[in-house]
Amino acid sequence: NIPQMTLPNLQHLDLTDNVIEEMNTNVFLGLLNLKVLVLTRNPLETITSEPTNQHHYVLRTIDLSFTKLKVFSSSKFSAFRMLQYLNLSHTALETIDQDGFRHTPALVNLDVRASPVIKFPADVFEGLTDLRQIFSPTYKLCCRQLLPSHFDEHFCEAPQDEISSCEDLLRSEMYRLSLWMMSVLALTGNMFCLVF
Repeated sequence: NIPQMTLPNLQHLDLTDNVIEEMNTNVFLGLLNLKVLVLTRNPLETITSEPTNQHHYVLRTIDLSFTKLKVFSSSKFSAFRMLQYLNLSHTALETIDQDGFRHTPALVNLDVRASPVIKFPADVFEGLTDLRQIFSPTYKLCCRQLLPSHFDEHFCEAPQDEISSCEDLLRSEMYRLSLWMMSVLALTGNMFCLVF
């Protein structure tokens, strides 16, 4: 358990390598000068928060790498309006909910490398006017259609897909030519069978 804390001078809290499975973000609101929160390598699966009007404007970095978090909901971090660096790399993250990162509008750097992200909304990065760098596990998060208008695509790092790209279902001319040849041969063969 993480207890409610009131440590007004604490700036860096590192809870690495513990057995934290569930966390309520409200417990950190009493840490008025907390700038960095590290929760890496915990079996963390659930993040909760209670509605509050209190905001924590000092916290800049949250590291949730190597946790068991499967769903990311930015509304759970809405008390941290000035969050700039979010590390979700090497997690079990599969889903970014429909809010995307809307509740963390000051985000500058996002790291989701080596996480099996398969579900995310089309407007996942909407409202992130300060976003400068993304480390993604899939090229789909680096497609121009998803990125904010000001974002430089060269700062979105993701592995390339061998077959598809953001623009084409088949990225290679050779793949497209092979598909056309197979289609023509299949059509010709079927027509020959029908005539025969």
